[in-house]
Amino acid sequence: MVDDHSKHQIDNFLTGGISGCCAKTAVAPLDRLKILRQSNIPGYCNCSMWEAFKLIPKREGGWKAYFKGNGVQMVRIFPYAGVGLVSFDLCLVWSKKMLGEDSRFASALAGALTGMSMVLFTYPLDLIRTRFAVQTDKSTYTSIWQALKHMFKNEKGVKTMFRGLSPSMWGVIPYGGISFATFVNTKRYFIENEMKFFVRQQDDGRLVLNARGKGLAGTFAGLMAQTVSYPIDLARRRIQIDGFAYNRNYGNFVNTIIAIYKTEGVKGLFTGMSINYIRVVPSITISYMVGEMIKESGVFDILHGDKAIEDTRQRTYKMKKKEA
Repeated sequence: MVDDHSKHQIDNFLTGGISGCCAKTAVAPLDRLKILRQSNIPGYCNCSMWEAFKLIPKREGGWKAYFKGNGVQMVRIFPYAGVGLVSFDLCLVWSKKMLGEDSRFASALAGALTGMSMVLFTYPLDLIRTRFAVQTDKSTYTSIWQALKHMFKNEKGVKTMFRGLSPSMWGVIPYGGISFATFVNTKRYFIENEMKFFVRQQDDGRLVLNARGKGLAGTFAGLMAQTVSYPIDLARRRIQIDGFAYNRNYGNFVNTIIAIYKTEGVKGLFTGMSINYIRVVPSITISYMVGEMIKESGVFDILHGDKAIEDTRQRTYKMKKKEA
C-alpha cells in the first residue's frame, strides 16, 4: 500500500509535470525567438522583435518552425517541473533546521537548492533543446538519441553534454532563491491580509491561495528572478552552442560575460530580455492555474481509489453551483 505522504509526492510530481508542459507549449514560439536572439544567430538580431518573429516561418518552412525544440522541452520539462515541486518541501524542511524555523532566508536557500537539483537532473536535455532551437538552415540534430550520439562521437563526449553547466548552477542561486522567496512572501502577504480576491478558505478554515493568487504570485516571482539572473542565462546559451552554431571559443563563464560586454556592451547582456518579459507572464500564470485546476478536479482521488472523497467533492461542487 502507498502511504499518504507518497501519494502526495506523486501528485505533486504529476501536477508539476503536466502544468509545466502546458505552459511551455503555450509560449514555445516566444521561447524559440528568445533563444535565437540570445544566441546572436544571424538574421534574427539585426531587426525588430516582430520582424524576427515573422521571419521564423518564412525562413524555415512554415509555422512548425516556431516549435522547433519543443519536443525535447516536453521530455525535459516533465521531470524538471516535477522534481521542483517534490524537492522544495524537502529542501525547505532542511533549510529551516539549518537556519532556524523563523528564518526569512530559509525559503531562499530552499529555492536555490531546489533549482540546482532540477538543473542537474535534466541538463543534457536542456543543452540539446537549445541546439535544436538554433538550427535554422540545416538540421544537424534530428532526434534526442541522434544528438547524444553526435555529441559523444564528434565533440568531447560526456563533457559536452554538460557544457555551460557552471553558469547554469550560478544562475540557479539567484533565480531559484529569489523566485521561491518572492512567491512564499507574496503568498504570506495575501493570506495575512485576507485578500479575498487571491485566497480561498479550505474546509478546515485555513486560508490558501486560489488560482488567481497563485498566478499573480508566480508571475511576480518569475519577473523578479529572471531580471536578476538574465545575463547569466544568456552566457549559458552562448556556451551551449559554441562549437555548434559557431566557433567563437567563449571559454568559461567569466570569459563569456567579458567577451559579450566588450563586443556588444551592457545592452548585449540583456539581448532578448523584452521577449522574456512578454513570455514569463503567460507561462507562469498558465503553469500555476493548470496545477490548481488539476488539484481541484479530484483526479488524484480517483487514481488513488478514494472514490468517496471524490463523490463528496462533486456533490459539494453541484450544490455551490445551484446556490450561485
